[in-house]
Amino acid sequence: MELGLEGKRVIISGGSRGIGLAIAQKFLQEGAAVAFFARGEPGVTANLQIATVTAFEHHDMSVCPSYGAIKAATVNHAAQLAQNWGGKGIRSNSLSPGPIYIEGGAWQGIKENYFELYERDRLAHPADRLGSAEEVANVAVFICSPAASWVNGENVVVDGGFTKRVGF
Repeated sequence: MELGLEGKRVIISGGSRGIGLAIAQKFLQEGAAVAFFARGEPGVTANLQIATVTAFEHHDMSVCPSYGAIKAATVNHAAQLAQNWGGKGIRSNSLSPGPIYIEGGAWQGIKENYFELYERDRLAHPADRLGSAEEVANVAVFICSPAASWVNGENVVVDGGFTKRVGF
């Protein structure tokens, strides 16, 4: 059947066997590019879930009222997976970026349409700027690397000092 998936990209959690594998095969038949991961796959050593600082600190620029709650659940889920998968050699962590400026992204729209709010948050950073996607990616790659082999069940905040809390 033609569902308009030609050239679309799909990520499937648990796509190595059973229902997940059947779903991956169907997407491939429809012309989609498929990536998948599964905790039972040999060589999988790290799971990283992307959250946000809004998961643990209220921020009035959230996309919707439930955004922070959903991301908080992501942090909790990653920590639970760390407990469940740690004995199998799979680490699980979450990463919570603060405001990150990306051309064409949400913060560009805020800068263009709500400049006072953009400036307020920019100036709330000790460096007087928002972070970049590359800065977040650098930390993400480190967390998943063997160099961070003892980091498990953590929510790593990458916000340039934006949040005003003490993490115990």
